[in-house]
Amino acid sequence: MLLAADAFALLDAGGVQNATLAICLYWLRTHRDRLRREWG
Repeated sequence: MLLAADAFALLDAGGVQNATLAICLYWLRTHRDRLRREWG
């Protein structure tokens, strides 16, 4: 398990080789603040 910041850094560095995971991480980075407000 990774912290979100670490996962996003790995994504930015090109370290994610799985397209499904990359798309999910891009989505999470885009919507994370809203999700935390609504569910936190």
